[in-house]
Amino acid sequence: MQMELVYSGLRPFQWSWIGYLAGCILLSTLKKKKIWVTAGVGLVLAALLLHTMGLALRVLILERPPVSNMYESMVYMNWAAMVLAVLFALGTRHIVYLTAGSAVSALVMIYGDLLPIDSNLEVLVPVLRSNYWLTIHVMTIVSSYGAFGLAMALGHRHLIAEIRKRSSKAAQEESALLIYHVIQVGVLLLGIGTVLGGVWANESWGRFWGWDPKETWALITFLGYLVV
Repeated sequence: MQMELVYSGLRPFQWSWIGYLAGCILLSTLKKKKIWVTAGVGLVLAALLLHTMGLALRVLILERPPVSNMYESMVYMNWAAMVLAVLFALGTRHIVYLTAGSAVSALVMIYGDLLPIDSNLEVLVPVLRSNYWLTIHVMTIVSSYGAFGLAMALGHRHLIAEIRKRSSKAAQEESALLIYHVIQVGVLLLGIGTVLGGVWANESWGRFWGWDPKETWALITFLGYLVV
């Protein structure tokens, strides 16, 4: 109960999207000044720390992974997108990952606050009461959404640069390659998560595949990205 009071008073997800938005503005508008770039990176990392703290508190309070409803999935998806953005930024030395990741995370979390969806700490329905499968299947699938969300943000940036005609052919090719690498990660996570979902379905209902809407659209999404 004490932890729940701390969580409610802290409002970690609200403060995190404010940090993401402020960091994104600094990184995208003042990127030629090192001091502001440093401040922007600091804001994004501080927001990610708050974001992580909020998810950790939900896990400790509810004693389950934080991916059981629409609100939690949106919050976790953005966390996965930001973790991937940080990892790609560290690996490639491209700050654009942080700019794109913080932009999409801020927008989706603002949208989550505005939507009439339940953000309460609630008990799972019986069919979902499996921390094992919630961890290895649902978190894998939702992490793929985070990768694709990051790719979407990078894609929009690429299109804007194309429209404004302010980037060279080499810069455009590099930008396309950045997007491609993120999509590769997303496809890998989505493929693994879809197969794990079939294994869970077989354990719960005695069949691996039943062509229900979730399974069908997971397959369509996987095949669509696989074409790319």
